[in-house]
Amino acid sequence: NKWLFNKDTVDKVLEHLMTRGMTVAGGDRLGKTIVFAKNQHHAEFIAERFNANYPHHKGAFARVITFNLDEYFPISPDDVHSYHRWMHEVFFSHVNVAAHNIHIPEGTIRLEEAQDFCADYEQLIRRAGGIDLQILGIGRTGHIGFNEPSSSLASRTRIKTLTTRTREDNAPFFASPEDVPYHVITM
Repeated sequence: NKWLFNKDTVDKVLEHLMTRGMTVAGGDRLGKTIVFAKNQHHAEFIAERFNANYPHHKGAFARVITFNLDEYFPISPDDVHSYHRWMHEVFFSHVNVAAHNIHIPEGTIRLEEAQDFCADYEQLIRRAGGIDLQILGIGRTGHIGFNEPSSSLASRTRIKTLTTRTREDNAPFFASPEDVPYHVITM
């Protein structure tokens, strides 16, 4: 919707976040901020507007610790459809995030290792002090990331089965609908 999602609106939201942050009643500033993006195009547009408005911060990510929300499962990090690969091509190769501060769910673990991997991922987030800012996509069914409508609000990092609709929505990114993975690791 260009009436709501446009340069002026994104710039105003970013300005508010950068100057005042998010606050609760009484004016206390929240330490954690989440920015929602409808899709990959919107996330890239938000990043573009951030870089245009705050060029002194562009590429200055040496102390940033990142945690990706999700990854297809199973999938190799080198696969053209992997979020691991996409993040490195589109973002990490353009900024100076230290390699040891980049955390992306591992799409090649064995299924029997998944529970331990997910618990360790949550522990890494806690050790980093939590997540302060996250740009997330909202799916057609209202899901955030790959947290399908049946997901509990209390759920943590885990393997999730994608719904038929979500697989259909992701099919254009794959050679054929049959190539879309049935599962993801998601927070």
